[in-house]
Amino acid sequence: MSEREVEELFERWRRRRDVDALGEIFDRTSPELWKLALSLAPTSADAEDALQATYLAAIERAASFD
Repeated sequence: MSEREVEELFERWRRRRDVDALGEIFDRTSPELWKLALSLAPTSADAEDALQATYLAAIERAASFD
């Protein structure tokens, strides 16, 4: 999935609270973000926490997405 497609899905989430779009974002981006988190975090539990925090921050700050 291209970066543009992810942006379009996030815009759908942001404007309409389209949970299907949010789920698609998670499905498409979590494998790559998980690998990154695992490479940065000391444990897999910490990586999982970091991944969850990343998505939570995106959801909470959706109104400021540009």
